[in-house]
Amino acid sequence: MKKHSNLILTLVLIIAMAVLVGIAFAEPMEIPQGSRCTLCGMGVSPTSVYSAEIVMKDEMLPFCDIGDMLYYYNEQDEEPAEAYVRDADTGEWIEAAKAAYVHSDEFTTPMAWGIAAYSSRDEAAKHGMPMTFEEALEMTGSGDDMKDMKDMKGM
Repeated sequence: MKKHSNLILTLVLIIAMAVLVGIAFAEPMEIPQGSRCTLCGMGVSPTSVYSAEIVMKDEMLPFCDIGDMLYYYNEQDEEPAEAYVRDADTGEWIEAAKAAYVHSDEFTTPMAWGIAAYSSRDEAAKHGMPMTFEEALEMTGSGDDMKDMKDMKGM
């Protein structure tokens, strides 16, 4: 019986360590100077409040615009480990799934998506109608929507 208890304890510890290691790697990373947007190839300003990133496995994918990140997220077969956006007021990284988003023409974003993120729904409401992560994903659409957007912008 003691042998089984030790085996179970060992398995529990291994699973707990695996979870902790996964959590440790899924943290925002600073975007290096000279990085290019994973979606459009444009330069990414490491300090822009409109920049975003996705962590997939052990790789950080930078985006010049929150809209580009949301669009890329929509197109993935495998859900990313984590996604991060910057709070438009503070510039601090926040988990994309927990952020509140606002779409407005008053935001001059690199790819003209006009989406800003905030750490709370109350802060977002000061700038427009707040959206959840899921609503922002839906707003950015998929392939056909992106083609239409590029046609409108002459891209």
